[in-house]
Amino acid sequence: MTEAEKKTAAESTQSNGAKSKTPPIIGTIVGVVVVIAAIAAFLTMNRGGGNTEEALSVCERNAAAIEVHQNSLAAVQEQADALDLDGADEAAIEALETAQEEVDALGEMPACPADGSAKDIEAVTEEIKTYANDLRAATNDLDVAVKALAPAEE
Repeated sequence: MTEAEKKTAAESTQSNGAKSKTPPIIGTIVGVVVVIAAIAAFLTMNRGGGNTEEALSVCERNAAAIEVHQNSLAAVQEQADALDLDGADEAAIEALETAQEEVDALGEMPACPADGSAKDIEAVTEEIKTYANDLRAATNDLDVAVKALAPAEE
């Protein structure tokens, strides 16, 4: 071989050696990028608060718990309806009317959605919790007003 051919062969060997190192480095970089993308996709999808089934289960449990408060309200409402208001104190009657307006203003309880994202279901769950708090407060106010008028009934 001539000297030029030897040089070309040596350069070829060096460049082949450099090329053989490049694919593993590129493969490693691609692997890291894929893992980062997978983690980012997972976090983005679950940012709403997790599992849809779990969120729906929590929503349904909160909705079912309201039944107890609704039963309490029904009992107090029956007592209010049974009151004889003839000769009762005007301020106590006004308090009863105000409490009844609070009850009437409650409206319908929010319902858990049959489908939707975990974030949507969690938003409805929060609305149900707010409704439950308002229901308890209205029931308590009505109960106080009924009890204030009950002695006047006797």
